[in-house]
Amino acid sequence: MYDFQATHFRGHVDIISGGFPCQPFSQAGRRKGAKDDRYLFPETIRIIKEARPEWSVLENVTGLFTILQPDSLSEMEIKAIELFCEDGEQPATNTIIRLKRQVIGNIISEIG
Repeated sequence: MYDFQATHFRGHVDIISGGFPCQPFSQAGRRKGAKDDRYLFPETIRIIKEARPEWSVLENVTGLFTILQPDSLSEMEIKAIELFCEDGEQPATNTIIRLKRQVIGNIISEIG
């Protein structure tokens, strides 16, 4: 993936769909973020920037935002995320929905 160049796909690709490894972000994992050998989020963004598809579909892992922007969450938001992650039956609260939208907005901003 590190050697893959996507620039020659620019203008020829309508959609990029993929899931970068979730272990660096997942609440179930060790949450090492950029220190994890499987941290491929920057490479995912690089490929999207190079190819510039009309659409990008990426997995939204719970815990992604707390790794990418750890200082932007309040104590209440952190507790809401922990509860949502611990209980698979827990409905998404307004806080969780807002944070998911914020993750998407940040990814869009980073892609430019």
